[in-house]
Amino acid sequence: LSLVLRTLAVLYVGFYFGKKIYHKQMISSLWIILPLFIYAIQAIVSILTHRTDWFMKEPIRNISFAFCGISLTFLLASLFRYFPKILLYIFDCLGKVSLESYLWNTYLINVLALFMLSYPVYNTGNNPLILYILFVCIVGLLMSFITSGFVKYILNKLGLNKK
Repeated sequence: LSLVLRTLAVLYVGFYFGKKIYHKQMISSLWIILPLFIYAIQAIVSILTHRTDWFMKEPIRNISFAFCGISLTFLLASLFRYFPKILLYIFDCLGKVSLESYLWNTYLINVLALFMLSYPVYNTGNNPLILYILFVCIVGLLMSFITSGFVKYILNKLGLNKK
């Protein structure tokens, strides 16, 4: 449930900021400070109360992690003006399939976890974690671009594409 809440909260905030940025409206710098403040409060309360029950601590921690991503996004966006053009082009291409990538990576991570539980021989020290991470990244991105192209093809056939 906390994963769903975190995802919905971040998507809502992302759409909110996306609309403001598209219309070239200013965004308060409190969105950089406030999420970090919320995360700090969550961490302090968690440490001081020594809460170990998962239900109370996990959702709050997950949501505070998600909102720290908002702060990080604003900080990185301010640094993007100093990036080389080719790097911005790569980020642009990856940004076009970010939702598909998120969905495919979540799916692949779950499939890989089930595979490793079903076949414990593959869960040994012989197969380093970096191979699993590379598998998810490469296959996830490949499937994301294929899915995005397929969706654009279907939208074109139905006459629903905005371009």
